[in-house]
Amino acid sequence: MLKWCCSVLLDLAKKVIPLPWTTGGPNDHSKPQEPTSISPEVSVADPTYYYKDRVIEMKQLEAIKKNLPRGIDVRISSKKTLSFRVRFRKKGYPDQIKTFPDEKLARQWLAEQERNALLGIHFPHVRASDHTLAEAIDRYISEELPRKPANARNIKRHLQWFRKELGEYALSTIRPSLIHEKRVFLENEKTKKVEKRSPTTVRHYLISLSHLFTIAVRDWEWLHENPMEKVSKPKPTPGRQRYLSKEEKIRLLSEAKKSRCPFLYPIIVLALATGMRRSEIMKLKIGDISLPKKAIILKTSKNKQPRLIPLVGHAHSVITALLEKKTDTSLDNLLFPSRKKPLKPYDIETAWQAALKRADIKDYRFHDNRHTNASIHAAKGRNLLEIGSSIGHESVQSSNRYAHLTNQHLFEMAEEADQELFGGLSL
Repeated sequence: MLKWCCSVLLDLAKKVIPLPWTTGGPNDHSKPQEPTSISPEVSVADPTYYYKDRVIEMKQLEAIKKNLPRGIDVRISSKKTLSFRVRFRKKGYPDQIKTFPDEKLARQWLAEQERNALLGIHFPHVRASDHTLAEAIDRYISEELPRKPANARNIKRHLQWFRKELGEYALSTIRPSLIHEKRVFLENEKTKKVEKRSPTTVRHYLISLSHLFTIAVRDWEWLHENPMEKVSKPKPTPGRQRYLSKEEKIRLLSEAKKSRCPFLYPIIVLALATGMRRSEIMKLKIGDISLPKKAIILKTSKNKQPRLIPLVGHAHSVITALLEKKTDTSLDNLLFPSRKKPLKPYDIETAWQAALKRADIKDYRFHDNRHTNASIHAAKGRNLLEIGSSIGHESVQSSNRYAHLTNQHLFEMAEEADQELFGGLSL
């Protein structure tokens, strides 16, 4: 019996019968097994990444991460390209976060932020590197110049010059040394008239640029400091002191009367009699003239202040005659309109130059008519405050050029005091 049981067990061991729930598995010997896709002898390759146009492996990536300072971490894109994100924190300010494709750039930017924080000039809300000077000039011309109608044309010309020279520079890269370099070039550059700019003109260019930077710092927060504060400006040249002599005045008025330009004579008379600026005269409207009150009332002047200008004597007669010839005396009409474009002032430049040439008057500009008017007041003993008020100077400093003309009045005052104190006394 024992021998029979052992033989049965031996037969079962020789023949393996698969169970029904193992069909198709590893115990199914009805059909041969297919080889697996990965053999135990084959190893999976390490993942690779792309950094600065080269391929790196996991070990190199880990080495890069290990050497990064605090605040910089590695970012991996879906295409396995590396970039470096920098986070700078300062108490009281929102975090600054910036991403760079290069580890060196990331380190430099972080070091710059830490330096600024130590110096107390950390302004996370300022994004100077994001804006160029050209963008700043375009915005200034669009937003600020409309508030400066009196001098907008000159300021725009100044800023356009800097736009051509420095427009592509980011605001953060414009240092005082760079502006000084352009100042020297501005001083030596020849203009369309083939002559160098005067120190006063160069000064005006720099003042226009300085105000732009002031707005960028104060209002736009595009900068944290104005680089122009460290740039010296040339000293202004002494004001012109060219006046008409009596003989020149007679010749000029005579030639102006002969001119084909119908407005040249009235305009010159107004300029000499009132000391008004050329722009003020050319923009006069009929409504600005009050013949009964014998006055011209400027609602706004260069100084943005209303100004009353006496219109008396010969000037009153000339303007009265001019108005009597007009068929349309609407108050909004220009007093000296262009023939072809009535909404624009008459251009008298050609007629003015021709009259000066015929009168043989050299080195005399239209603006010098203001000096001629002021010199007459000074010769009559008027003080600088009175002269400045008469011709619309904003400060007494602008009238200082006429100070030497008032010396005669000082002598007269001294003689009057002498008579009052010592009159009738003898040695």
